[in-house]
This record gives sequence, C-alpha cells and structure tokens, in this order.
Amino acid sequence: TYPYSYLDFETFNDAIPRDDSIETTRMSFGDHLDELRRCLIRALIGVALVAVFTFIFGREILEIIFRPLWTVQVANGLQPNLQVLAPTDAFMAYMKVSALSALILSMPWILHQLWRFIAAGLYCGERRFVKSLVWSSSGLFMVGVLFLYYLVLPIVLNFFITFNRAFGIEE
Repeated sequence: TYPYSYLDFETFNDAIPRDDSIETTRMSFGDHLDELRRCLIRALIGVALVAVFTFIFGREILEIIFRPLWTVQVANGLQPNLQVLAPTDAFMAYMKVSALSALILSMPWILHQLWRFIAAGLYCGERRFVKSLVWSSSGLFMVGVLFLYYLVLPIVLNFFITFNRAFGIEE
C-alpha cells in the first residue's frame, strides 16, 4: 500500500518537499552544540528566575501542600500540626519544596527550549504530531495532579490516620 518500493530511493527523496524548513536549518555538528548550549543556558536562566519566586513564597507553597493533611487531621479530631524530628528538617523541607516547585513551574519554559532545539530537525508533519502530543500530555498531567490532590490524597491520608488510631499510635 506504500506508494514507493524500498529500493526506489530517488522517487522517495522527490516526495520530500524542498521548501520544508529542515533544509534551511541544516547545521554542522559544532553549530548544533552551540545551539544546544544556548538552549540550555536559556532554560537554566528561566529556572533561576522562577526559583527566586518560589523561594520567596516557599511557606505558602508548603501550606498548599499540607492543606489536605490538615483537613483530614481536623476531620478525625486531631490538632492540625506536623512534627519535625531533626533541627534541619523544616529548613530542608522548605528548600526541597521550593526547588522542586521552581523546576515544575519552569517546565513549560524548559520544554519550549528543548522544542526549539529539536524542531529544527523535524519535518512539518512530524512537528504537527509532536505539538498535538504536547497539548494532550500537558492537559492529562494537570488532570492527574488535580485528581491526586482533591480525591486520592484525602482518601489515602484518612486511611493512614484511621489505621494508626486503630492501633493506638499517637500522631
């Protein structure tokens, strides 16, 4: 059903549009490395700028993350609190959450930089296909995060708290 035989390479090459931008973006190996370096630097600058924001608002981010736990604790008649077992635990939690939040929030910029590097080597049809996958994947990821935060996390936290209370374990 394929219109070209495997041995008919000249006919196959004629099927590739000559005005496609892949021909205009050909680069040497060194040029590719330069472009990759520029994309990585732009991605890291984006992460650093977002990190400033997330380190400033780290406390608020932690409150958003802990909100389901506090809600379940109150629903089970417990004081909404957390326990720190080492002097550095609260600081390390703050730093880790802020850094991971910066990485997650800057991910669209990082992926955009990655896309700029990769798209130059793809044909038009391949670019359209990848763009459709990016949008659907991003949407499904957001639905999954919301599903976890609003449905799964409260159920799981409630299970663990009631399980601990059944054995008389103090929270």
